[in-house]
Amino acid sequence: MAPETLVTSTAIAVGLSTLISLRCVGRKPLSAAALLAAVHCADIEFYLRMLVVELLAAWRRQRADVGEPDRTRYCCWPTDLDHSASMNHAKYLRFVNYAQRQFWMRNGVWAVCRKRSPPVRLVVAASTLRVTRPVRCFERFAVTTRLLAWDDRAFFLQQTPRCMAAHSRPASGRRGTAA
Repeated sequence: MAPETLVTSTAIAVGLSTLISLRCVGRKPLSAAALLAAVHCADIEFYLRMLVVELLAAWRRQRADVGEPDRTRYCCWPTDLDHSASMNHAKYLRFVNYAQRQFWMRNGVWAVCRKRSPPVRLVVAASTLRVTRPVRCFERFAVTTRLLAWDDRAFFLQQTPRCMAAHSRPASGRRGTAA
């Protein structure tokens, strides 16, 4: 099966399963289709994953030292794929964003930044992404976040996604700056 066909059939299957799960196919197909389009356009998946990251960080309540690397695990879903049936490059940046947020929440920097008046915002000022191996559908991977250095204006992080399969190479490497 060609990668384009796989992605298209996966997208159709996800859409149909969403419509069926809404139980609106027989009664209100237009409202169900409108809801599905709104969910896709508003990128609800992003907000749901961020909510899961926040809830997991609050539930675990494990404090970590700022100098310790933090490792978070993820899985590549069909919605993360591009036309070549591998994870979209923009999704790599999203997953490292989730990992970065969890890193700051775990070591307490997030809470300190929110309590300050005015609140300090941790913004990514620059990043470099290098993909060395594609992540396929339903493949599990972990993102390791490490604080390399900081100065009076910025934190310098290194985030490395690695596939969970034995003896695998890094999926990509990212060096980012949050200020």
